[in-house]
Amino acid sequence: MPKPDFTKYPEWKSAAYIKHCLLQEYLPSWAYKVGHAWDSLVYVDGFAGPWETNDPGYADTSFAVAIDSLQESKVGLSNRGRNLIVSAILVERDPNAFSKLEAYANQRSSDTFQVHALPGKFVDNIASIEQIVRREAPRPFKFVLLDPKGWADIPIAQLKHFLHSRSSEVLVNLMTKHIIRFLQAQDRESSYLNLFGRDGVLDTLKRAKSGEKMDAAVKEYCRSLKLLCGFKYVSSAIVLEPDRKAIRYFLVYATNAPDGIEVFKAAEIKAARIQEAVRDEHRVRKSGQPDLVGFCDELPFSSFTESLRRRYTELARAKVIRLIQRGWPKGVLYRDVYCEAMSFPLVTPQDLAEWVEELGPFISVNLVCPDGKKRRKPSLYAEDYLTVTDNAG
Repeated sequence: MPKPDFTKYPEWKSAAYIKHCLLQEYLPSWAYKVGHAWDSLVYVDGFAGPWETNDPGYADTSFAVAIDSLQESKVGLSNRGRNLIVSAILVERDPNAFSKLEAYANQRSSDTFQVHALPGKFVDNIASIEQIVRREAPRPFKFVLLDPKGWADIPIAQLKHFLHSRSSEVLVNLMTKHIIRFLQAQDRESSYLNLFGRDGVLDTLKRAKSGEKMDAAVKEYCRSLKLLCGFKYVSSAIVLEPDRKAIRYFLVYATNAPDGIEVFKAAEIKAARIQEAVRDEHRVRKSGQPDLVGFCDELPFSSFTESLRRRYTELARAKVIRLIQRGWPKGVLYRDVYCEAMSFPLVTPQDLAEWVEELGPFISVNLVCPDGKKRRKPSLYAEDYLTVTDNAG
């Protein structure tokens, strides 16, 4: 399906546009992969709004982008012989916003695609959400979007039981800019504990170097998602300020399946390219000059994005090498190496392939081919191992 219409987004809402592009890229692929193994798909938006929308059909909201994507995916799955139950659960605590959300849900809901609107706080609705999810089908899989106005609304202690399931994935807007801003505030200590769910994280963030605090916050939150919510794999995407060389927030993703990381990574890289186009469009509008090329999502990365990419690829490469070295002498599963490398934003599978090739003199790639078919490259879906052959290297 075509990407969200950029003309429906005012300049101040361009960050939301990037988030929506990522959602639209991710959800159909997620639906097709998960839809072949589970009986129903449930999209949960814990902080749906709508807020300051410019479109009467709410085309510039996360829930509308998600529902349009999933409805189209449901049709595609049906054409492939998979008649899944697909539904959406939208939560909003503001009474005025909820009245609009409820009207939208009633309009979009049908016998083949149920849209449920729930009033109140997300954490207070978890029991109701779980009840709806359980009654949809015997084996449901849920994707949860948490995009709150403040991190106090997502205390991990109240989320962990809801998310702790192999049939669950989550995407969280982690407001790193605000997390870093209030590190020294004495009255915020308990809110950091509620967000991360672990003692000592606030001190870790305070000790981090000034240019590394955001990355440290993402790393610690990912660790909480693993330790407390039981997720095996994590990744993240950066959303930049449209008119400044700065990160606005991170979108943190967690799953229990390596192919989830594969799908998210493809969506993240696509959204990153679109983000460059959005930033270029802001530059053109600000200059007052006519845009001779028009909106194009195939622009090369800017110098700022390239600097971020270099930093993350260096960190990812170092982590890959450490992981392979720690696996000596048995070796380490390729899919684990892949998922660790792809946990960093802007790092691509091609980067990992190049690193494995560069390390060729020092590692062996053991491919397992039970079907007898030979492969030249390691796979996420096989028991392929990377093993150190020269630990000094």
